[in-house]
Parts: sequence; C-alpha cells; structure tokens
Amino acid sequence: MKKCRSVGELLADSGIPPKYKSCSLDSFRSGEKFVRFSRDFAEKLAAGGSGSVFLTGRCGSGKTHLAVGILKEAQNAGFSGRALFITTPEFVADLRGTISSNRSEKTVFDRLNRRQLVILDDLGAGKLSEYVAQSVFLLVDRCYREEIVTITTSNLSLEQIDQRIDPRIASRLSEGKIIRLDMPDFRRKRS
Repeated sequence: MKKCRSVGELLADSGIPPKYKSCSLDSFRSGEKFVRFSRDFAEKLAAGGSGSVFLTGRCGSGKTHLAVGILKEAQNAGFSGRALFITTPEFVADLRGTISSNRSEKTVFDRLNRRQLVILDDLGAGKLSEYVAQSVFLLVDRCYREEIVTITTSNLSLEQIDQRIDPRIASRLSEGKIIRLDMPDFRRKRS
C-alpha cells in the first residue's frame, strides 16, 4: 500500500521557492472575495474537482501569494496530487539550455509528468520572441490537453496575451476562472 505523503512533503516536491513558502490564504490581505473564491476552489480540488484559474494584475498585487495559498489550502483539505511551481522565464531558460547540452526538450516537459496541479507564474515576463511564444504555448497546451489543474499568474490581461504572445494561449486560459487583482504593488507600499 502506498504511504500518504504529508502536506510538507507535497509542498517540498512542488518546487515552491523559499520566498513563497510562508504564503497562505490566511495571510493574504488583498480582499476577502479573493480569499473566499480561493478557499472554495481549493475545497473543490480536494474533493476531486478540476478547473483552472488565471490571476492577472500589476506587479506586487499578490498573484503568486494567492496561487501558493490555493495550493496549500487544497493540500490541507486533502488534495494529495503532485504539484509543480514554475516561472515562465525559468521554463524558457531550461528549454534554451537543452540546445547547448545533451538533454532533449522532452526532459523539460517531463517535469509535468504525474503532476495534477501546475502553478505557472509570471506568464509573459521576459523578452517575447517567437521561440518564447511557441515554448509557452506548448506548456499551456500540454496542461490543457492533459487536464492538469493550472493556476497561471500574469501581469498581462488575456487580451494582451492574445495580442502579444499567442491567441491560442489566451483561448485556453479563458476557459478557466479569471481573477483580476486590482491592488497596489504591496512591495513598494511596504518600503
């Protein structure tokens, strides 16, 4: 019989950076309506539900905090699926790194194998080239086709993603719940 892993083990396996490990819905201070939605979404995930969320807003508005909070809340409620936290720029850098190494691009995409939830952070960050757009499309499309729950954060709106990156990405993201965080940059506010 397979041993159930603890919430701590599940979080460690997800690759959440140390900066965000303390994020939770309890510490999210950017609006009760966002916390209510996030708790409901997390409960549905824990009960075996699916779906995706697109979090959009300016830098520092709490998108990543909310995304990690949803994952932690779901795990505390019983979601035992494997998760992966990945930033778009890191993903693209990993793909570019395969060009000068013996690894194939498949090894980068294999990180998605056996994952039931992916947090795709900072979609649209970095220099937008045709290579970046195609790489990001492949990632979003794979999650979409495999029905991997995806929580995507971006400073761009769906309309901007449609125009600047790829309309196919915007189309796939639009199928999920769209949350616009119209909050100030809390990093600047604190300093």
